[in-house]
Amino acid sequence: MATHKSTIVRAELHAAVPPGTPTPRPPRAPALVRAFLRVTDPVAPGLSARVAEALWFRLSPTPRGIRHLGTPAGGTPFTTRGDGLAVHGRTYGPEGAPTAYLVHGWAGWWQQLAALVQPLVDAGFRVVAYDAPSHGDSAAGAYGPRSSRVMEMADAYALVVRDHGPADLVVAHSIGAMATMWAAARGTGAGAYAFVAAAASVEPMLHTFGHTLHLGHRTRRRMAARIERRIGHPFAAFDVPDLARSVAGAQAAPRLLAVHDRDDRMTPVSGSVAITRAWPGSELRLTDGLGHRRILSHPETIARVASFGSHRPQRTGARTGTGTPLSPSTAPEQPRHAEPCRAQDR
Repeated sequence: MATHKSTIVRAELHAAVPPGTPTPRPPRAPALVRAFLRVTDPVAPGLSARVAEALWFRLSPTPRGIRHLGTPAGGTPFTTRGDGLAVHGRTYGPEGAPTAYLVHGWAGWWQQLAALVQPLVDAGFRVVAYDAPSHGDSAAGAYGPRSSRVMEMADAYALVVRDHGPADLVVAHSIGAMATMWAAARGTGAGAYAFVAAAASVEPMLHTFGHTLHLGHRTRRRMAARIERRIGHPFAAFDVPDLARSVAGAQAAPRLLAVHDRDDRMTPVSGSVAITRAWPGSELRLTDGLGHRRILSHPETIARVASFGSHRPQRTGARTGTGTPLSPSTAPEQPRHAEPCRAQDR
């Protein structure tokens, strides 16, 4: 069995990507798409950009049977409705307990984080897991059954929090981290965040996407401009380190744990480094050999997230529909140094 090392570092002491970190290696695009764009890219960058833009917003479907394989036993199904959205999910654990939300990433589904359900319940949480619009079991959102936006994913998170109460802990994967920070900057915050393989900004994803499709610079520039026009925001508006500064700069700053694998091909580890540098008192854990998705179910990740969640400040004040459950006088818990540990890949 291969052995994977993991370290915990203080964010403010971690100034750059750790030495030896490989450049993310994007997956290959389908052969027909590569062949088409290889022909059109040099001679018709405008056409290539339109095709690439459509692919950028397209969600890859996952068969229901595969998604439901990881559903934990028990739980209570729910549907949250509002703003034209119908969001389906399940809750686990006792009513009245501190609430943890599981937030998946782009083209994901909540069962990808299902290994966290029982450990979080055992840590004293009520767990709320759901599928974003046009993802998993949830109905199509405003952009149809195979498309969505980060803003729509953020709106869905805010709707679920509205119905199920303030978030004491948010565990978010990939673009789920970006969506929850977008929501936090608009009033739906949390007492603590655990980001796994966080997507920190749009530009690295554009680079990976363009590399996957073998797009030239002219096509990439046109594609980026088209995407910004379609979403109605500049890419800089989704920069998670900047969003984190506005959230962590509050008097009662939430706590943050970031977990990321150096071998992540989808979202580079430099993103989590940047997020934790922007978030005072945050904690960064790095792993090797787990990639973008296997890290979600690895025993070390699960144990660390559950431990982080269980060491929470005492909640004070009444619970409200949105916003952090911490009172302004509650100071965030400071991270602690830890010895490097080792985990086995199973």
